Amino acid sequence: MNAKKHTPLSLHGLRLLFPPLATLGILFLTEWIARGSLTGETFTQYIFPHAEAYLLAWAMLFLSWLAVDWLTRFAPLATLLAAVLGCERPTTIEEKKRLALSGEPFLPWDLMQVSEAAGVAAAAGIHIQTSMVVSIVIIVLLVVVSFFLYRGRQKLNWKPRVAGFLASAAATCGLLFGVFLQPAVTQTIGIVPDAWMQDRYYRYYGVITSFLTNLTNL
Repeated sequence: MNAKKHTPLSLHGLRLLFPPLATLGILFLTEWIARGSLTGETFTQYIFPHAEAYLLAWAMLFLSWLAVDWLTRFAPLATLLAAVLGCERPTTIEEKKRLALSGEPFLPWDLMQVSEAAGVAAAAGIHIQTSMVVSIVIIVLLVVVSFFLYRGRQKLNWKPRVAGFLASAAATCGLLFGVFLQPAVTQTIGIVPDAWMQDRYYRYYGVITSFLTNLTNL
Protein backbone atom coordinates (compact mmCIF):
# COMPACT_ATOMS: atom_id res chain seq x y z
CA MET A 1 0.00 0.00 0.00
CA ASN A 2 1.17 3.50 -0.76
CA ALA A 3 1.59 5.75 2.22
CA LYS A 4 -0.66 8.77 2.22
CA LYS A 5 1.23 11.91 1.41
CA HIS A 6 1.33 14.57 4.10
CA THR A 7 2.02 18.25 3.53
CA PRO A 8 5.33 19.25 5.18
CA LEU A 9 4.78 21.51 8.16
CA SER A 10 6.96 24.26 6.66
CA LEU A 11 4.95 24.27 3.41
CA HIS A 12 1.70 24.32 5.34
CA GLY A 13 2.96 27.32 7.31
CA LEU A 14 3.95 29.17 4.14
CA ARG A 15 0.52 28.53 2.67
CA LEU A 16 -1.09 29.99 5.78
CA LEU A 17 1.19 33.04 5.76
CA PHE A 18 0.96 33.84 2.05
CA PRO A 19 -2.62 35.24 1.86
CA PRO A 20 -2.30 37.81 4.70
CA LEU A 21 1.20 38.86 3.64
CA ALA A 22 0.40 39.03 -0.08
CA THR A 23 -2.74 41.11 0.49
CA LEU A 24 -0.82 43.39 2.85
CA GLY A 25 1.76 43.89 0.11
CA ILE A 26 -1.02 44.66 -2.38
CA LEU A 27 -2.41 47.26 0.04
CA PHE A 28 0.95 49.04 0.16
CA LEU A 29 1.26 48.88 -3.64
CA THR A 30 -2.16 50.50 -3.90
CA GLU A 31 -1.08 53.36 -1.67
CA TRP A 32 2.24 53.71 -3.52
CA ILE A 33 0.47 54.05 -6.87
CA ALA A 34 -2.07 56.55 -5.54
CA ARG A 35 0.43 58.70 -3.64
CA GLY A 36 3.33 58.45 -6.07
CA SER A 37 5.73 57.61 -3.23
CA LEU A 38 5.85 55.86 0.13
CA THR A 39 8.20 57.57 2.58
CA GLY A 40 8.73 57.45 6.30
CA GLU A 41 6.59 60.56 6.54
CA THR A 42 3.73 58.74 4.80
CA PHE A 43 3.71 56.11 7.52
CA THR A 44 4.22 58.42 10.50
CA GLN A 45 1.76 61.14 9.46
CA TYR A 46 -0.94 59.20 7.66
CA ILE A 47 -0.84 55.41 7.92
CA PHE A 48 0.13 54.77 11.56
CA PRO A 49 -2.19 57.47 13.04
CA HIS A 50 -5.11 55.98 11.08
CA ALA A 51 -4.13 52.33 11.28
CA GLU A 52 -7.74 51.19 11.71
CA ALA A 53 -8.62 52.41 8.19
CA TYR A 54 -5.75 50.45 6.65
CA LEU A 55 -6.55 47.35 8.69
CA LEU A 56 -10.10 47.46 7.33
CA ALA A 57 -8.76 47.78 3.78
CA TRP A 58 -6.40 44.86 4.36
CA ALA A 59 -9.25 42.77 5.79
CA MET A 60 -11.31 43.43 2.66
CA LEU A 61 -8.47 42.27 0.40
CA PHE A 62 -7.73 39.26 2.60
CA LEU A 63 -11.35 38.10 2.80
CA SER A 64 -11.75 38.57 -0.94
CA TRP A 65 -8.67 36.40 -1.50
CA LEU A 66 -10.12 33.69 0.72
CA ALA A 67 -13.52 33.79 -1.01
CA VAL A 68 -12.02 33.33 -4.47
CA ASP A 69 -9.61 30.66 -3.27
CA TRP A 70 -12.34 28.62 -1.57
CA LEU A 71 -14.53 28.88 -4.65
CA THR A 72 -11.90 28.05 -7.28
CA ARG A 73 -9.11 26.34 -5.28
CA PHE A 74 -6.76 28.24 -7.59
CA ALA A 75 -4.58 30.56 -5.52
CA PRO A 76 -3.03 32.47 -8.48
CA LEU A 77 -6.50 33.64 -9.51
CA ALA A 78 -7.27 34.71 -5.95
CA THR A 79 -4.00 36.66 -5.84
CA LEU A 80 -4.63 38.32 -9.19
CA LEU A 81 -8.20 39.34 -8.34
CA ALA A 82 -7.11 40.73 -4.97
CA ALA A 83 -4.50 42.81 -6.79
CA VAL A 84 -7.10 44.05 -9.27
CA LEU A 85 -9.48 44.91 -6.42
CA GLY A 86 -6.76 46.89 -4.65
CA CYS A 87 -4.78 48.47 -7.45
CA GLU A 88 -7.39 49.03 -10.15
CA ARG A 89 -8.84 52.22 -8.71
CA PRO A 90 -5.65 54.29 -8.38
CA THR A 91 -4.45 53.20 -11.82
CA THR A 92 -7.56 54.17 -13.77
CA ILE A 93 -7.26 56.90 -16.36
CA GLU A 94 -9.90 58.88 -14.51
CA GLU A 95 -7.75 58.82 -11.38
CA LYS A 96 -4.72 60.12 -13.26
CA LYS A 97 -6.89 62.80 -14.86
CA ARG A 98 -8.09 64.06 -11.50
CA LEU A 99 -4.67 64.02 -9.89
CA ALA A 100 -3.14 65.82 -12.83
CA LEU A 101 -5.80 68.47 -13.28
CA SER A 102 -7.42 69.07 -9.91
CA GLY A 103 -5.58 67.09 -7.24
CA GLU A 104 -8.78 65.13 -6.55
CA PRO A 105 -8.61 61.35 -6.04
CA PHE A 106 -10.81 58.83 -7.88
CA LEU A 107 -14.28 58.97 -6.32
CA PRO A 108 -17.15 56.48 -6.71
CA TRP A 109 -19.31 58.92 -8.65
CA ASP A 110 -16.51 59.33 -11.21
CA LEU A 111 -17.55 55.91 -12.55
CA MET A 112 -20.37 57.75 -14.28
CA GLN A 113 -17.88 59.92 -16.20
CA VAL A 114 -15.50 57.29 -17.58
CA SER A 115 -16.34 58.26 -21.15
CA GLU A 116 -14.52 61.57 -20.61
CA ALA A 117 -11.37 59.99 -19.22
CA ALA A 118 -9.34 59.10 -22.30
CA GLY A 119 -9.56 62.50 -23.97
CA VAL A 120 -8.79 64.47 -20.83
CA ALA A 121 -5.93 62.15 -19.90
CA ALA A 122 -4.34 62.64 -23.31
CA ALA A 123 -4.72 66.41 -23.03
CA ALA A 124 -3.09 66.35 -19.60
CA GLY A 125 -0.07 64.43 -20.86
CA ILE A 126 -0.49 61.63 -18.32
CA HIS A 127 2.15 58.89 -18.38
CA ILE A 128 2.67 55.52 -16.76
CA GLN A 129 4.33 55.96 -13.36
CA THR A 130 7.30 53.97 -12.09
CA SER A 131 5.16 52.77 -9.19
CA MET A 132 2.71 51.20 -11.65
CA VAL A 133 5.42 49.31 -13.52
CA VAL A 134 7.06 48.03 -10.34
CA SER A 135 3.68 47.08 -8.90
CA ILE A 136 2.83 45.04 -11.99
CA VAL A 137 6.14 43.20 -11.71
CA ILE A 138 5.57 42.47 -8.01
CA ILE A 139 2.00 41.30 -8.64
CA VAL A 140 3.18 38.95 -11.40
CA LEU A 141 5.78 37.55 -8.98
CA LEU A 142 3.11 37.05 -6.31
CA VAL A 143 0.91 35.21 -8.80
CA VAL A 144 3.81 32.97 -9.84
CA VAL A 145 4.80 32.28 -6.24
CA SER A 146 1.22 31.39 -5.35
CA PHE A 147 1.10 28.96 -8.28
CA PHE A 148 4.13 27.00 -7.10
CA LEU A 149 3.31 27.36 -3.41
CA TYR A 150 -0.18 25.87 -3.72
CA ARG A 151 0.57 23.37 -6.48
CA GLY A 152 -0.33 19.85 -5.42
CA ARG A 153 -2.59 21.05 -2.62
CA GLN A 154 -5.00 18.46 -1.30
CA LYS A 155 -8.25 18.46 -3.24
CA LEU A 156 -11.51 19.07 -1.43
CA ASN A 157 -14.99 17.98 -2.33
CA TRP A 158 -17.69 20.53 -2.93
CA LYS A 159 -19.13 20.67 0.61
CA PRO A 160 -16.13 22.20 2.44
CA ARG A 161 -15.43 24.42 -0.56
CA VAL A 162 -18.95 25.81 -0.55
CA ALA A 163 -18.87 26.21 3.23
CA GLY A 164 -15.53 28.05 3.09
CA PHE A 165 -16.70 30.28 0.25
CA LEU A 166 -19.98 31.14 1.97
CA ALA A 167 -18.20 31.94 5.23
CA SER A 168 -15.58 34.20 3.61
CA ALA A 169 -18.13 35.81 1.28
CA ALA A 170 -20.44 36.49 4.22
CA ALA A 171 -17.55 38.04 6.16
CA THR A 172 -16.68 40.20 3.13
CA CYS A 173 -20.28 41.39 2.77
CA GLY A 174 -20.52 41.96 6.51
CA LEU A 175 -17.41 44.14 6.39
CA LEU A 176 -18.70 46.09 3.40
CA PHE A 177 -22.32 46.61 4.47
CA GLY A 178 -21.81 46.51 8.22
CA VAL A 179 -18.73 48.70 8.49
CA PHE A 180 -17.68 50.58 5.33
CA LEU A 181 -21.23 51.61 4.43
CA GLN A 182 -22.23 52.50 7.99
CA PRO A 183 -21.03 56.06 8.77
CA ALA A 184 -21.89 55.66 12.45
CA VAL A 185 -19.60 52.63 12.67
CA THR A 186 -16.70 54.13 10.73
CA GLN A 187 -16.83 57.33 12.77
CA THR A 188 -16.79 55.28 15.97
CA ILE A 189 -13.49 53.69 14.93
CA GLY A 190 -11.98 57.04 13.95
CA ILE A 191 -12.74 57.48 10.25
CA VAL A 192 -14.12 61.02 10.11
CA PRO A 193 -15.97 62.20 6.93
CA ASP A 194 -14.28 64.97 4.97
CA ALA A 195 -16.58 65.52 1.98
CA TRP A 196 -15.10 68.88 0.99
CA MET A 197 -11.42 67.83 1.10
CA GLN A 198 -11.35 64.43 -0.58
CA ASP A 199 -7.62 64.59 -1.34
CA ARG A 200 -6.94 64.94 2.40
CA TYR A 201 -9.47 62.21 3.18
CA TYR A 202 -7.64 59.80 0.85
CA ARG A 203 -4.24 60.73 2.30
CA TYR A 204 -5.44 60.02 5.82
CA TYR A 205 -7.47 56.84 5.32
CA GLY A 206 -6.06 55.30 2.15
CA VAL A 207 -7.51 54.52 -1.26
CA ILE A 208 -9.62 51.45 -0.47
CA THR A 209 -11.25 52.64 2.73
CA SER A 210 -11.88 56.13 1.36
CA PHE A 211 -13.38 54.79 -1.86
CA LEU A 212 -15.68 52.31 -0.12
CA THR A 213 -16.86 54.72 2.58
CA ASN A 214 -17.59 57.29 -0.13
CA LEU A 215 -20.09 54.87 -1.66
CA THR A 216 -22.58 56.13 0.93
CA ASN A 217 -22.56 59.47 -0.93
CA LEU A 218 -23.10 57.97 -4.37
